[in-house]
Amino acid sequence: MSLKVLVCGVGSIGERHIHNLFALGIRDVILYRTIGRPFRTLDRELPTFTNLGDALRQNPDLVLVCNPTSMHLEIVRKCLEHGCDVFVEKPISNNMDQVAEIVELAIQRERILQVGFMMRFHPCLVEIRRWINEGLIGRLISIRSVWGEFLPDWHPWEDYRESYAARVDLGGGPALTLSHDIDVVVWLAGRAKKLIAIENRSSDLEVETEHGIDVLIEFQNSITANINLNYYQKPPKRQLEICGTEGFIHFDYYLGRSVLNWDLSTENEIATVPPGFERNDLFMWELQDFIARAERKDYSERAMLYDAVESLRIAVAALNFAQHSQFQN
Repeated sequence: MSLKVLVCGVGSIGERHIHNLFALGIRDVILYRTIGRPFRTLDRELPTFTNLGDALRQNPDLVLVCNPTSMHLEIVRKCLEHGCDVFVEKPISNNMDQVAEIVELAIQRERILQVGFMMRFHPCLVEIRRWINEGLIGRLISIRSVWGEFLPDWHPWEDYRESYAARVDLGGGPALTLSHDIDVVVWLAGRAKKLIAIENRSSDLEVETEHGIDVLIEFQNSITANINLNYYQKPPKRQLEICGTEGFIHFDYYLGRSVLNWDLSTENEIATVPPGFERNDLFMWELQDFIARAERKDYSERAMLYDAVESLRIAVAALNFAQHSQFQN
């Protein structure tokens, strides 16, 4: 492909995206990075800039923003102003400040701004959404989501206590870093009306952020959701339970399987990941989607962006509620 792509931030996720760009046949890749750590997996030299303005003067067609969450918006703004289509890793920011302005800027400049919620491309979740939209479980009533991981196991090559995921100033913490599953619930249920949340800081983890968070949401259509996100669970668990008026759906990420039940005796519908499925396929598919939208200049479809903003709104509101609401004896 004759595209020039600028990758901003080359940590673990940045390196993953670079490998996927190469796999898609894109060779004209340039980097913006301010920390000169050795690459962990890249084995080739790429043009590298320590000043974003210098990188943008190379006139990239697309930009992938992969630096820590709290730094996203400054880079996104400059790239949109330069006329680039932008893919930014989730969440779009660590607070709501300037988010509306950035979205409006993307609309005014007729640029794509896509947020990296790759679980929307998971085959089982795509099938679940079809089941719901076709009314196979009747009317949606409630959703329960659990995603627990053990943070020290994520990147065993680095001290988890120094990772962005463990630091408040970089936008870490389960509510933001694990917000994929908030986005999945928004994708299925819509816009939130009210919520309550409780933080958990009782594990042995040495992190600045919450260790886990429980969020209970009521959506505008009266659907409710209960979401648990945590850094302390081992072995990890990632499951989704969906209740409708006529049936029940269970999704297990680690089994790669969704089951729809209409009664207790029968598994009526089953969806599984395709043979040979790997987690990186999700990153590849979202990248292909972004590139395809950019190539066909699809600037009108904003639903995914608006949902990404709603997911951040929920995460930020949950953190604010958990930190400032106290039970009165």
